[in-house]
Amino acid sequence: MGYIHKNIKGAEGLNQVIFNKAEGVRKDQQKITYLYIANVSDTRSFTVGLVLKNKENSYALFNNINLPIGSTLKLDAEDMDYDCVTYELYIKLKNVRDNVDIKIKTTI
Repeated sequence: MGYIHKNIKGAEGLNQVIFNKAEGVRKDQQKITYLYIANVSDTRSFTVGLVLKNKENSYALFNNINLPIGSTLKLDAEDMDYDCVTYELYIKLKNVRDNVDIKIKTTI
């Protein structure tokens, strides 16, 4: 099992890759076990969305979910069951001034 930790500095309209395939890994071998998105701000909430993208397509998992001050959104393996080799996972942030902490646990 692997862990990915990211600390994203606030940026209006940020659209950034947070997870993509490991080289040489078959799609049935790599899965996200859970994903946490934490609002570590003590002054404001923000909105978050997750999008799957490849060269041809883009699919929103969700869009404009409000994360209040000090809250954490947890998505488990069932929520994150997608083809990790074909698609990259992007996070979209709005109204972020402080840091956003992201923790991803994977099967590899």
